[in-house]
Amino acid sequence: MSVPLLKIGVVLSTMAMITNWMSQTLPSLVGLNTTKLTAAQGGYLDRSTGSCCRREARTGRTDLTGKAAGGVLPFTKCGNEAKEALKGKAESLNEALPELLLQFRLQSSHLVILFSHNPQVWYMDGYHNNRFVREYKSMHDFMTSDNFTSHRLPHPWSGTGQVVYNGSIYFNKFQSHVIIKFDFRTSSISKSRQLESAGFNNAYHYAWGGHSDIDLMVDEGGLWAVYATNQNAGNIVISKLNPNTLQIIKSWTTNHPKRSAGESFMICGTLYVTNSYSGGTKVYYAYSTNSSTYEYIDIAFQNKYSHISMLDYNPHDRALYAWNNGHQVLYNVTLFHVIRSE
Repeated sequence: MSVPLLKIGVVLSTMAMITNWMSQTLPSLVGLNTTKLTAAQGGYLDRSTGSCCRREARTGRTDLTGKAAGGVLPFTKCGNEAKEALKGKAESLNEALPELLLQFRLQSSHLVILFSHNPQVWYMDGYHNNRFVREYKSMHDFMTSDNFTSHRLPHPWSGTGQVVYNGSIYFNKFQSHVIIKFDFRTSSISKSRQLESAGFNNAYHYAWGGHSDIDLMVDEGGLWAVYATNQNAGNIVISKLNPNTLQIIKSWTTNHPKRSAGESFMICGTLYVTNSYSGGTKVYYAYSTNSSTYEYIDIAFQNKYSHISMLDYNPHDRALYAWNNGHQVLYNVTLFHVIRSE
């Protein structure tokens, strides 16, 4: 099987150094020695685990980063060499803040991957029986403010497998195998269609549950649906969909049980499946729709927060977007094509 080798670089490993430097150096740098960041009162319900978790105050995080961005001001008291060195570190930190902040914003919801070159971020609260989608104008607004537009869908959704593609959101209607294309520009349904024989309502979910029976995704080749059927003994089925009509262009049946999969994502026509949503996570199964073949692989996957309930690939920035126990995490992805000599 000619499946490209996949390398997943964990963004967290890079940011750990930035976070460590910030916590040790930044307070003395910008006069925050006595500053206290207080958490918000109460807590929030983590829908993916059903437990009540403490919520970090977004205002506190914003205040800290605002002072970090202005950290060049006290440099006038330092010598020239120290000033330039600290200025360079502050600039490096400032460049990394968008990624850094993305890790720290805690909510009990999930993101929707936007496959366009527009800056919007889409946010959906919970994994079932909700209709409201938040549209943030930019990643900065998503991370630091409540400046958003709310869209009301005509039907509630199921799972965390929604996707925004070319101005429309594609989602699985709650307690059904119906796929709906909703146009944000006209605030109306463009198309709806039943995904025949697809399991729904927790019949064939991912291992973590959460009504994740039908997972919609987009890669370089277009729109896909990943689900399972009784006819395929609960194993994963991959279907290429026409984004306009929602008709199935072609389907592939695999031998991998849907309920045993932690999560999955498509890259260049290949479905990659993780073995777990919690501890010991790795990408261990790949099915190529280009050759209709599969293989077992072993790709390390850092799962720092131990509960991945959404994992999607964005071909525009070649990154994996994960919702991990209330944390939004980015992983950079590199594909290696192996040339074998005869």
